[in-house]
Amino acid sequence: PFSPRPGTAAEMMPDRVAPETKKRRSDELIRLGNEKRSAFVRSRVGTSETGVIQGPAGESSPHTIVLTGSYCEVLVKDSDRKTGMLVPVEMTHFVRGKLYGRIASDRL
Repeated sequence: PFSPRPGTAAEMMPDRVAPETKKRRSDELIRLGNEKRSAFVRSRVGTSETGVIQGPAGESSPHTIVLTGSYCEVLVKDSDRKTGMLVPVEMTHFVRGKLYGRIASDRL
């Protein structure tokens, strides 16, 4: 949200938006952005892209994170690849807000 700085013309502007209105609008934009992002990621299921191995998804997770060229994080079960490697990844399913896939053959 906008915050006027001292000594600027905006500091003197009348009819400022009430803090609760700013909060409500900000929350709505964040919610909408999250919905759009989720819909986009979900739309990637069934497609393939090149991605870069980011590393383990967590200490106790059997998954590795691959970041695709469209900035989707894909969880794959693969421990043979090294961080930083480019790999072809097939996005297979979307569950509880997470995109899963598998390392594909070396051709896309």
